[in-house]
Amino acid sequence: MLNQKTVYLTWLDSYSENPTDFHSQRNHSQTRCSTLNKMINIDNIRMNVIKTSENGIVNQDTIFHFKQQGTLIYANYSGGLIEKGFLVGKRSNNQLMFTYCQIQIDGKLDNGKSKVDIEKFNGKIRLIEHFQWDSRPGVYGINIFQEL
Repeated sequence: MLNQKTVYLTWLDSYSENPTDFHSQRNHSQTRCSTLNKMINIDNIRMNVIKTSENGIVNQDTIFHFKQQGTLIYANYSGGLIEKGFLVGKRSNNQLMFTYCQIQIDGKLDNGKSKVDIEKFNGKIRLIEHFQWDSRPGVYGINIFQEL
């Protein structure tokens, strides 16, 4: 018998980074992760990224400080390769949409946009982020954030 962690990790390993698969896989994720909660509050939550795409810049050393005011979501972040970063967006039920901008420690400026699913797994909040770089046209990927 598979436990919840095994099912989730199997889903995560098979998760495509192709944006054309986004809607199809997002719908399947809701049935695979039984702990999805539409009312998870992320105000004052600290997170890091536990998995990123090859073209991702953030990592486990990048710490995000989230704030939520109604449907408004924002965060600042730094650490790892990131000198300073900001994101701002809105929430609709269990999904976030935001834009981000950041400066890396090498001085490179980047920005983009994301669609994010909010989940709870093993008692911790997780964000599944589908990002698309605006500063790097045609480049996209997935980050998995987890509550610290």
